[in-house]
Amino acid sequence: MYYIKPSTKPFEQAVADLDAAVKRHQFGVLHVHDLGTTLRSKGQDFTGECKVFEVCSPRHAAAVLGIDL
Repeated sequence: MYYIKPSTKPFEQAVADLDAAVKRHQFGVLHVHDLGTTLRSKGQDFTGECKVFEVCSPRHAAAVLGIDL
C-alpha cells in the first residue's frame, strides 16, 4: 500500500517532515530507501529524487501476528 501527498516543500524538508509525522503517530521508520541514489550507483541516468519510507506500527504488527503468525 502507498500514500501520495503532493507538497510544495523542498524535497529534503518534506522528507524531514514526513519522518517527524511518522514518529509523532507512533509508527517506526524501519528503513528509508533512497531510490535515486541506488539507481545512480547502478549506472542508471536518474536525475530525480525519490525516497520510499518503510514504516510499521509495533502495536498493530503485534496484534496481526497474534491473530495469525
